[in-house]
Amino acid sequence: MKKILIISCCILLLGCGKSTELVKEEPVQVEKAESVDECKPGREIEKLDNSKESYTSRQELYDSYLNGELTVELGGESIDINANGNEVEYIEMDIDGDGEEELCVRAFPSFYILKAQAGELTVIYSGATYDEPINNGDMVGVYWYRPGAAPTHDDYKFVSFKNGSVDKENYYSWYDENDNEKMDKTDKYIVIRNDERNEMDMKKWVNMAQIYVDNQDYHADWIDLK
Repeated sequence: MKKILIISCCILLLGCGKSTELVKEEPVQVEKAESVDECKPGREIEKLDNSKESYTSRQELYDSYLNGELTVELGGESIDINANGNEVEYIEMDIDGDGEEELCVRAFPSFYILKAQAGELTVIYSGATYDEPINNGDMVGVYWYRPGAAPTHDDYKFVSFKNGSVDKENYYSWYDENDNEKMDKTDKYIVIRNDERNEMDMKKWVNMAQIYVDNQDYHADWIDLK
């Protein structure tokens, strides 16, 4: 029995004296991903071109023209504001409803409207000195009223604009056929719209032309060019 115990103890002692070897893991090399935003020497960074093409401002163009520093062309001819030495009046007014003021110039016997477009001045309308630019809530455009005789008559014209150019040009006329100096059913009433001339009765004409009759005393607040 003692022999058996001694042998068992020897076996146990031999097992206990054996050291356990630990397995060491080799460090894993993780490759660092290159950052898109990282700037390395020699790399060219693409720059976005956010610049906008700039033009001379509308007011600078108007001032330069009024000072005689610029000329504009109409029908292939240059228009110099001081060419004839006539008295000149001007006013800045939005006549096409785009929220930006155009330059309206009246120099006998001419009247014209200039608009700033892409850094240049363009003539968008030319007429006569009795033309009046208007933007008074009733009308936006160019208006004139002219009384006449033989027989007594009143003429009205209204020009509307769209996208910086003439859109419509309409005329309204009343002729005092019985020479009693008042509108009545026996008079002649004429409307010219879109180059079509039509005569109509008094009621229909008044319905179409009343707004122009009501504004016959209108005049723009012109400024004398010194």
